[in-house]
Amino acid sequence: MKMKMISIDLGKEGAFALWENGSCHKIQSWSFLPNRFLWEDFKEVIDSLENLVMDLKKGHLTIVVEKPSRNMTIQWALYTDVRRVAKVNKLDFVEYMPTMIKKIVTGNGKASKDEIRKAVCDSGLCKSELSNEHEADAVAAGICLLWKIGIPSTI
Repeated sequence: MKMKMISIDLGKEGAFALWENGSCHKIQSWSFLPNRFLWEDFKEVIDSLENLVMDLKKGHLTIVVEKPSRNMTIQWALYTDVRRVAKVNKLDFVEYMPTMIKKIVTGNGKASKDEIRKAVCDSGLCKSELSNEHEADAVAAGICLLWKIGIPSTI
């Protein structure tokens, strides 16, 4: 399988999980800085995504995100920018509701952050150390797409 994917946890703190051939091989986190304008933080995240897309675009690339609710202003703004990047670059864009991610990864649609992190670590699909819940959430979103296409069957 020659599939490449970027799965993303959106927010003031978030992460990109980079996937190739069914496993997560790198995670890149971000955190908005307190003494900057919000647009500067947004630009940095989207510029990072665009750079990752340019690096990985050779072959098929999919972007996977957890779909935020519209009242989550910062997440929704990032989500619309990520959709734009996918559209401009003609990439597949897949979104999952938070409860669906929790259900697929842990078996419980109301799982806690700790349960998600444990399930992600136990899956054996991530070769990187998870530093925080945002990295675990980014990897969990990617696991959902793998589950949808049937790889690996152990999830």
